[in-house]
Parts: sequence; structure tokens; C-alpha cells
Amino acid sequence: MARVLSYPRLISMENFRQPNFRLVAEIMTWLVKQYDPTADVPQDIEGEQDRVMFIRTVAQIIVRRRSSRRSVSFIAL
Repeated sequence: MARVLSYPRLISMENFRQPNFRLVAEIMTWLVKQYDPTADVPQDIEGEQDRVMFIRTVAQIIVRRRSSRRSVSFIAL
């Protein structure tokens, strides 16, 4: 799937045999940057609260960007 999305590196299923939040965060950051290159994604993911903030921020960026696109397409109609 990552290859279809043009992700810049190969991802093996072996990377996920053990929890690998760092790789998940890297992929999510890449996806958000593809969606919105100006997005400010937190880089600190060491602690549990940092990871929660990372996920929350990524979700907010996607929702905000998605709703703004929907508003623009609605106005265009």
C-alpha cells in the first residue's frame, strides 16, 4: 500500500511484529505533509503524553483540512 501512495521507503511487515510507534509517526507525518505541506506536526514522540499529542494534532490537521476543502467545494456549487 505504501508503494501505491509513493511512500519514499520500503516498509516490511516485519517492522510491525513489535510495536513501532516511531515508524507509525514517520508514516503519519509523511501523509499529513502530502495532504498539507504547511502543517506543523510535533516531532517529540518519546513519552506517552507526547504520543497522544502527536495523534491528536495529526487528527486535527486532517479534519481541519478536510472540512475546509468541503466548504470550498460546497461554495463552488
